[in-house]
Amino acid sequence: MKFFIFMLGLCVLTYSSQGFAQSTPQPVVVELFSSQNCPACPPADQLMGKLSQQSDIIALSCHVDYFGQSRVKLGKSFCTERQKAYSAFKGSTKLFTPQMMVNGYLSAVGYDKADVANALRRGKGDRMSPIIIRKKPNDQYNMSLPNLSHISSPMNLWLAVYDHPHSTGMGRQGPRTYYNVVSELRGLGSWKGNASSFNLPPFNMTNKAGFAVFAQSPKTGKIVTAGQYKF
Repeated sequence: MKFFIFMLGLCVLTYSSQGFAQSTPQPVVVELFSSQNCPACPPADQLMGKLSQQSDIIALSCHVDYFGQSRVKLGKSFCTERQKAYSAFKGSTKLFTPQMMVNGYLSAVGYDKADVANALRRGKGDRMSPIIIRKKPNDQYNMSLPNLSHISSPMNLWLAVYDHPHSTGMGRQGPRTYYNVVSELRGLGSWKGNASSFNLPPFNMTNKAGFAVFAQSPKTGKIVTAGQYKF
């Protein structure tokens, strides 16, 4: 059986007789809560463009809908609910944009590069084991979860599908481009930390850039393992 490994952008791609697999070694998950109508958000949106190109970062832009909708209508109610859940984990009811959440438990002001850098440094210290994702025939995907025997309670599994960059023309601070905007967020059930492998359910891949899967504590919001597949 032939076996090849090579680097391509964000991921390590492996090819064997079973097809392509993608893995992000020791991933760090960065979620940006942003809005087209937020005047403070453009620097954070631009920073996400840079983060999305880093080999160890899974970058997900989640546009909230509590600022109303602009012409492109990127805001999603599930993004607002997800940000509310993060605030509740910290015992707060306050929401703000742009907010970056790193590995589900480290919060940073999205336009503050020093604050973001500090959260990323701490997130990289988690040294997460990755989820490996394999493409199968007929546009099906399989994911392999690592063995995390230290987990004491079940984790929630999530699938986040994200778009190609959205460009909306010139704003007051220059061209407005949004990267890895999440268009679908779906729960995949619970996981108890045992090494396992299963196929992902069908989802809309039309004009999508890729997807991420991750396991997250329902008690603290901390993400314990993650992976992504870029089309």
